[in-house]
Amino acid sequence: MEYQRIKYFLKAAKTQNFSKAAKEMYISPQALTKQISLLEEELGVKLFERSTRNVHLTELGVLAENKFGQIDKELKLAVSEIRKAGEVLTGKVRVGIFSALPKEEFITPILTLILANVPNSHIELKMMELFDIQKDMMEGKLDLAFTNAHEEEDWGSCHKLVFHTVPAQIVVSLYHPWAVKDEITEEDMKKETFLKMDHNAPYKKEVGNDGFYYHIPCREVVTVPNFITLLTMLSQAEGFAVFPKAFHDSHTAKFKYFDVPGKDFRFQTACFYHKDSPNPNITPILQLIRDEFNVREADFHGECCEI
Repeated sequence: MEYQRIKYFLKAAKTQNFSKAAKEMYISPQALTKQISLLEEELGVKLFERSTRNVHLTELGVLAENKFGQIDKELKLAVSEIRKAGEVLTGKVRVGIFSALPKEEFITPILTLILANVPNSHIELKMMELFDIQKDMMEGKLDLAFTNAHEEEDWGSCHKLVFHTVPAQIVVSLYHPWAVKDEITEEDMKKETFLKMDHNAPYKKEVGNDGFYYHIPCREVVTVPNFITLLTMLSQAEGFAVFPKAFHDSHTAKFKYFDVPGKDFRFQTACFYHKDSPNPNITPILQLIRDEFNVREADFHGECCEI
């Protein structure tokens, strides 16, 4: 019995629509129908009741979906575990880096340190957006993540080494009317659009609904999907944002920064990692970072420090 045939069946069972299932499996409806018929012949049972408008599972079709679904999940899990074991044996270290971090001051020294001192490891490097790097880290798709995060973010069971902490600031383009001001008041903010990163995205969670970003005074809130879009809209003077100057390196000359009136909110540049990682290269890399950047031993338990 071909496994691909079972996958076609599971997709058809899920969608209850052969045309839709075929489209999602990148085959023709006729080819999918033929594969389902061959599976029914192999099993000696009827899996679907068909009509001119739709299809639905028979009683035995429901049983087949449950049994084959369990097998499919177990197979995917087995493949994932084997791949992870292979990565450990080959010394692969999957590293995600927030693409807007300062390259000369931060990214280059970190990578040079790792590559020079852990020669047996294979570094798989990804330059990523904020949301993607947090999602992949929490799903176990990364071993290390170098990024910025604010104090109210929930990173689950991940631990972190903190390189530095900086305050959040109001950011506007030099073409914005506020650029001639020396400071910004809450009344100013209430008359302008707040450009906010989409903190409702998966894995981008703030602790509670009373977080800093829930109470920024503004005329309206416009959510943006990623940091590049945020910078573009800021450059066009479409509103103001709130993040630290340390979030990026090559764009600072285009913007002006102000203290947030009446607020004290900080961001951290940190290395996130899984304390229980089976990868033998993670511990020596963290040790290198601790020694090179004078990070205290307590930071291996997720505490913060300044270096």
